[in-house]
Amino acid sequence: MLKDLVIHFYTNTFRGSITQGRNMTSIIRSRNGLEDLTVCKELHTSVSSSLMQSILLRGEERVRTVSERSYEALGIIYDCTVYTEKWGSNFFRGVATKSETTTPREKSNFMIGRALYGATEEYKSILALDDQNIGLTNKDMQTFYNISEQVPSKIYINSSDFTNQNPDFKSLSYLIQLMPGGEKEMLTELDESIKSSSFFSQLHEEPLTEENFKHLFSSIHEEIGFRSTEYEFKCNCNKDSMISFIKKLEITELVELKKDTHVITCSHCNEHYELTPKDIDPYIK
Repeated sequence: MLKDLVIHFYTNTFRGSITQGRNMTSIIRSRNGLEDLTVCKELHTSVSSSLMQSILLRGEERVRTVSERSYEALGIIYDCTVYTEKWGSNFFRGVATKSETTTPREKSNFMIGRALYGATEEYKSILALDDQNIGLTNKDMQTFYNISEQVPSKIYINSSDFTNQNPDFKSLSYLIQLMPGGEKEMLTELDESIKSSSFFSQLHEEPLTEENFKHLFSSIHEEIGFRSTEYEFKCNCNKDSMISFIKKLEITELVELKKDTHVITCSHCNEHYELTPKDIDPYIK
């Protein structure tokens, strides 16, 4: 089973996380039949965002990154939605769609949502996309941390070579946040140190491992601790939950619904379920 590794690291001065997000991006792309390369890059940015934030706080049950936009190309208006979510201890799911529309959205925004385990409310931050034509980017995520988090942060998300359906495109993403008491110059120096490392470009292609992570951060003079988590694609949807709405329908509605077989799609993972006349029969009394 394909999984994505996320490494959360920390010192007395900073904390952060690093991942490549290749497998979750490729799985969601394949499940949604996504071919537009611009939307693929937007999807990878969203995947990286949800993965990197997923282990910054212990006990965090859910992290979502959602972007919605409309744009025009060659006289055609398109609507794009990208949804990615870390849920449970190490599960991930998502959806990415692009379709023609005659009613463009009034605003093109992105949302970061977090809900702690057992919480009934979700903390949400909604910001406007910098460029509705290309969707969510590294620049948007940097804006989120500068405005909403108000924690000195450096974020890097890069991907390229979206030419086919395999997960071997080049990619690397990391997030670094300054701990209380640290000076911003230290954050900039660390960011520049990572990018100037001879191993930096190499890690865009090679698989992320704990050993490779140590090589990339070998110039850091502080003692660095880290922990690794692997995330797999999984949704908690099932047919029973997806068709449970029919319990609330009136008899006349059920009879009408029974005339055809319907396809119901999970909005979190794009799994399709058939609602057949046989499924409806037990509810017609």
